[in-house]
Amino acid sequence: MLRGEISNKVGPAIMVVWEGVAAQVFTDVRRGLRRSKDRRLRYIIDEVVEAALWRLMITTDINVEVVTFLGEKEAARISEIIKERNYPARWVRAFDSPGHLADRLAYEPWVMAVYDGDPRRQFTYGGLTRIVTQANRNMIGVF
Repeated sequence: MLRGEISNKVGPAIMVVWEGVAAQVFTDVRRGLRRSKDRRLRYIIDEVVEAALWRLMITTDINVEVVTFLGEKEAARISEIIKERNYPARWVRAFDSPGHLADRLAYEPWVMAVYDGDPRRQFTYGGLTRIVTQANRNMIGVF
């Protein structure tokens, strides 16, 4: 906002892939009374990545979006986890595949980088790809 003018310009953002970067995903198999197997995903949130995202949001004016490839139902569940934990992310978005996300990036010029933990997707997002490993996970926002 400059001199009282209201701007609808979208601020810069980074996308963090939930599975592999922000959290580790495990499958719980529950057995009920009827011996039916109910599969539910369990998440262990990476606190080093969480701290790096907090540092990034506090020191700069960059939005953080969480991206998942697990479907809309799990995206809603991840959104609830983020709200409960006060995780430093503003949105949770679900995509069908990494290719679908790569197609959408052409229409979202405010996205500065996509942080992914899978080295097989190194060239999927073009120049926006940042591969996160155990060695550099506290450097999110720097590279």
